[in-house]
Amino acid sequence: MKIKNAIIIIGIFVASLNIILASEFELEEIEGFLKDGLITAEEYEVLKDEILGTGDSNTAYLYEITLNNTLRNNSFKAKIKEGKIYFPLLEFFSIINLNNYELKDRELKALLGEELLEFQINLKNKKIIIDGEKSSYNDEIFLEDGEVYIQSELFENFLTKSFERDDNNFKIKTILKFKTPYEIKNQIDNRLSRFQEENDKNLVVYTHENSLFDLGYLRTKIDYSYKEREKEGDWTSSLEYQGGFLYGELTTSYDVKNGQFGDVRIYYPELYKGHSLEVGSYGSEKRELGLSFKKEKGYFTVGDQVVIKENVPLGSRVELIYLGFPIDVKDSENGVIEFSGPEVKRDREYSIRIYSPDGTISVIDISTNKSYNQQTKGEIEYDFEMREDLRGDSYRGNANVYYGITDNLTLGVGVNRFYEEDEEEQYKKITAFNPELVYGNSFKKNDYTLVFGSEYVTNNRKIDYFETEVDIKRIKLRSKLESYDKYYEERFKQRYSIEYNASTFQIIYNYTDHKYREVLNSSNGKKEREINYDVGINYNLPFKNLLVTADYKIDRESRQEYSVSGYYTGYYLFNTKLTNRWRDNGKEYTTTLSFNNKDLTSKVDYSLVFDYTNKGEKAIGIKFQLDLDNWFNFSVTSPGSRKTVYNLGVDRIIDLKNVKENIETMDSSRIKAITFLDENNNGIYDEDEKKMPHNEIKIGQKTAFTDDNGEAWIYGVPNNILYDLDLKIQRPSYTVGENKLKIQGKRVGTIEAYIPVKTKVNLIGQIDTNGIVLTELEKITLMQELSVRVKDSEGNLIEKLTVEDDGMFFLSEIYPGDYQIEILYWGEKYSIDQMEENIKVRHLDGEDDIVNFQLNVGKEVKNEKK
Repeated sequence: MKIKNAIIIIGIFVASLNIILASEFELEEIEGFLKDGLITAEEYEVLKDEILGTGDSNTAYLYEITLNNTLRNNSFKAKIKEGKIYFPLLEFFSIINLNNYELKDRELKALLGEELLEFQINLKNKKIIIDGEKSSYNDEIFLEDGEVYIQSELFENFLTKSFERDDNNFKIKTILKFKTPYEIKNQIDNRLSRFQEENDKNLVVYTHENSLFDLGYLRTKIDYSYKEREKEGDWTSSLEYQGGFLYGELTTSYDVKNGQFGDVRIYYPELYKGHSLEVGSYGSEKRELGLSFKKEKGYFTVGDQVVIKENVPLGSRVELIYLGFPIDVKDSENGVIEFSGPEVKRDREYSIRIYSPDGTISVIDISTNKSYNQQTKGEIEYDFEMREDLRGDSYRGNANVYYGITDNLTLGVGVNRFYEEDEEEQYKKITAFNPELVYGNSFKKNDYTLVFGSEYVTNNRKIDYFETEVDIKRIKLRSKLESYDKYYEERFKQRYSIEYNASTFQIIYNYTDHKYREVLNSSNGKKEREINYDVGINYNLPFKNLLVTADYKIDRESRQEYSVSGYYTGYYLFNTKLTNRWRDNGKEYTTTLSFNNKDLTSKVDYSLVFDYTNKGEKAIGIKFQLDLDNWFNFSVTSPGSRKTVYNLGVDRIIDLKNVKENIETMDSSRIKAITFLDENNNGIYDEDEKKMPHNEIKIGQKTAFTDDNGEAWIYGVPNNILYDLDLKIQRPSYTVGENKLKIQGKRVGTIEAYIPVKTKVNLIGQIDTNGIVLTELEKITLMQELSVRVKDSEGNLIEKLTVEDDGMFFLSEIYPGDYQIEILYWGEKYSIDQMEENIKVRHLDGEDDIVNFQLNVGKEVKNEKK
C-alpha cells in the first residue's frame, strides 16, 4: 500500500510542477486525494480550477516553442487570464538571446533583426510601434512582476509570418518576421568559417610521427604512511614509464618494494575512425596477455550503475561537472579517471574538466544516453577484446561488429567466449553467438528504437530477446523481454522502466518479472515467479552558485533510500560539497562535508573532508590532503579516536633524454625543431638544403635557440593542445612566408618540426623574337603591345606586368618555386599566339633568376584584328 501511495504522490507532484497534467484527473479523484491527505488544500484548488476551467491570472501553461524551424525552448510559460493566452515578451527575448531592448517607465523598446526594426510598446498610452507603423490596443498587453505579457493574437500579428499553436500537446511553431540573434550569429560564424578556411590554407601543424622506439618519461613515486594506533609506519615506491614503442605508446609500472611489474600495455589511440587498439600483459604475479579494439565512448554500465571512464594525463586532477557545477573531484590513477556512484546516472549530459600537472585545462563532454550501437548507412563499429584465461589454460573474450545497412537499420553480430565451472569444479569452454538487429526511427517527432536479438550458446542453449525504447516528449519508455530455452532455470524475464525527465526533475519506475520453470526450494530464495519494482525520484535545483540535488527510492518491500546534497561554488576559493544519505529506511545515516580549492592549476592543491556515520563507531572523520607543486604531497586521515594515518610522499617526472629538465606531466612531448632554407619553396627539407642556425623558437612559455646545426630542443610541451610555434629569424631578409606554424602533441615522445625558412628573389624575363628581323622602331612597337601575367602553381594570378622596350620584364620579391608565365599580344599588326610556359624560380644566393622566352612572330596581318 505504501508503494501505491508513493506512486500517487509522485503523480501529483509532477502535476503540480507542470499543471498541465491536471486534466488527467477527475474532480472526484482529487477530492479523494484531499480527503486522504495526499495533496494540500492549495494544490486541490489549483487542480480543481484546471479541471473546471476557472483558473485565474496565476494559472500558467508550459509550451514547447519552435522558432524559424528550430526548437528553442520546452518550458515557455504562457499565462492564462479570463480564458485568453498571454506570452511573456521578456522571456521570449531571452529565449532568442535578444539583449537589445529596454523597459523603462512602462515603455518597452527593442530593435529586431539585421535591419534593426524598431519595436515599441507604450503601456501608458496603449500604443504599439513596429517598423514605423503605429497601432492601438486595449487590454491585450499588461505588465506584471516586471514582465510584459502580450496576448497570443497580437504576438502572432506583430512578430510572426506564420504561427501554429497546439493547445493539446502544448507546442508552438512559428516563423518570425525577423532574424533572431542566434541566426545572425550563425551567419557571422559561417562567414568567419569560410574566411578561416582560406586562412588555414597556409596552416602547418607539426605532430608525432609513429616510430619503432622513442625513449619517454619516468615517474618516481615514494610514499610513507604512519598509523598512530599501531605505532608503526610503512612505505611504498613505484616507477611508471611511458614512451613510444612499436609505433604506439607504451605504459608500464614497477612496484619497487615488492619487485613486481604492473600492467604493461601498448596503446594506439584513434587507430581507425574513433577506434583505439590496446595490447598488453596484465596482472602482477600471474600475467595474462590481452588485446582490445573498440570505439571509445567515455562510459560503461555495470547493471544499472553508470561508470564514467576516460584516459587523462598522468597526475591529473579531474572534476565531474553536471549542470555547470563540479559534483565530484578525483585524482587520476595511472592515467585513468573513473566516476561512479549515486551522482552518475543514465540519460544525462556530463563534462569532465581535466587539470593537468602542467597547468593546462581541457574539457571532455560525455552523454550517458544509450545508443544501442546504432550506425548510419555504411558506418561500421567494432568491439573486440581477448584475454588469456589461466584457469582454463586458454583465452576468453568477445567480438562484436555493428554495420549500418541503412540510416535506420543496424546489423550486429557478436561472438563471446568464456569459461564456466561445472559440478566437478572443472572449467569448461563456452562459446556464444549473438546476432542482433537494431532499428531506430521517429514517429511524429517521437524517437523510438527496437532491438531484436538471440544468443546461441554451446550445448544447444538459446536466449531470445526483444528490447524497445520510446521517447515521447519528456517521457522515456524502456522494455526488455527475454525468453530462455529448457536448459535454463529461468523461463521468461520481463523488465520495464518509465522515466519522466524534466530539465531538473526525474522520476524512474522499474519493474521486473522473472518466471522459472519449476518451484525452487526455499533455500535459494527463489520461487516460481519473482516480481520486483521500485520508484526513484531525483530533483536538481541550480541557483546562482548553488546546486541542490535530492534522491528518493522505494521498492516493493517498502525499503527506502534517500539523499540530499548541496554543491556550492561561491565560498571564497573553495568548492564546497555537502552530502547526506539515508539507507535501510533511514536507520543508517552518512554525511560528508568537503572543501577543495577551485584553482586546481595552482602550485598548491588542497582538500578537506569531514564525514560522519551512525553505523559502527559514531565518530567524525577528518581527511586533509595537500599537494605542493606536483612533487611533494601530504595527507592526514582521522576516521576516529587514535586511528589517525599520516602520509608523506614525493612524486617527480624525469625525461630520460634529458634528466635535468623539469617535466610537469608525463602526457607531454619534447620538440626537436630544425630550421632550414627552403630553396625550392616546397615546404619539405631536402638533403641539399642548408640548415639555418641561431634562430629563436618559442612554444607557449618555452623558448630555445637553434644551434650551429640549425637544431633546438624544447621539453615538456603538454599534449592535446594546439600551440603557436613562433620563429624569430636573425637575418632580416628571411621569413617563414605566409605559413602559420602550430604544434600539437598527441602522445608521449618526440616531435620533429622541420621549419622552412624562405627568402624572396627577383625574376628577370627576357623576350626574344625568335630570329625575326625587326627594325628598332618595330621592336619597340611590338614590345609595347605585349603584356605578361604571372600565376602561381595553383593557377592563381599573382601579377600583371608590362614589357620594357628591350623585351625585358621584372617581377620582384617572390618566393622560389613553380610559376606559370603567360605572354599575350593585343596588337593587330602581327599574328602571335598566346604563349604559356611553366618555369621554376630558383634561389641563387642573392643573384636574380633570369629566364628567356622565345616569341613566335608570324607574318604581318593588315586590316585584320587578331
